Amino acid sequence: MGLELAHWIFSRGARKVILNARRPPWRDYQFYSLNIWTKLKYLVVVDLNNTITLTGSENLLKEAQKLGPIGGYFNCALVLKNAPITSQSQGLFKEVLQPKLNACENMDALTRKYCVKLDHFVVFSSIIANIGVVGQSNYGMANSALERLCEKRRRDNLPGLAIQWGPIADVGVLTSDQYQNRAYKHIEHQKIESCWQVLERCMIQDIAVGFSMVLSRNVEHKKYEQNSVDLIAQAIGLKDIATIDMNKTLHNIGVDSLMLAEIKQLIYQEYQQEMDLDEIRNLTFGRLVEMSKVKK
Repeated sequence: MGLELAHWIFSRGARKVILNARRPPWRDYQFYSLNIWTKLKYLVVVDLNNTITLTGSENLLKEAQKLGPIGGYFNCALVLKNAPITSQSQGLFKEVLQPKLNACENMDALTRKYCVKLDHFVVFSSIIANIGVVGQSNYGMANSALERLCEKRRRDNLPGLAIQWGPIADVGVLTSDQYQNRAYKHIEHQKIESCWQVLERCMIQDIAVGFSMVLSRNVEHKKYEQNSVDLIAQAIGLKDIATIDMNKTLHNIGVDSLMLAEIKQLIYQEYQQEMDLDEIRNLTFGRLVEMSKVKK
């Protein structure tokens, strides 16, 4: 995502960009992009300072100031450590929060001191902060905290913008198959070109938090067309329950702990029943169909 953002920034007139990363370039596309920018005579510096620390952030800022006045700071860091809330830990929360919140808090404090004419302070948030997703409480918290930081900057008459993105096509972690049929089943993946159009519109508005996602076509029709059993089947990635043994337990189907937590929530929403995870593991789709008939 960072490389595509840099391409867009260059397309809008920037000629000097520092890319802060956890490790040096290692993929072909990264080297290709760096080569293209060099041929175009754009100045690109790959910086490995650890911005989770205040010292690392200050070193990065000082390196940037050597190149000229700093026009903007963008943070699109993302670390996922998914787990049910009962399996989350301080360590998992720390791993997710540090590259987003700690780094941005450091840059917030330092730019207030050293970059009084900063034009843009932009952070990439997620709709997870708004709608929530089972297993991503730490990620939702990190993004929500970023948004509060941007709101605070706005109150202090400083630039600050957080954008809640939905799933993005072409680049990023949500392009992998494991995210296709879970939390985003009613949301389309947004093309990267569309994302940059939204980013530009948000940057010229007087807002602290923006929002961008693409709803699936006929989502309302699909919502009413599906019954509760279909919704549970979708939660575990089944397109047609006719293809499975109706007497097979969810445990034997291969449902993991994150899926169980999502099914627990669906059962409560659809049937107003509280069930523990062991009970849900032993449910069959035959039993779920019976529950659905009773509901009707």
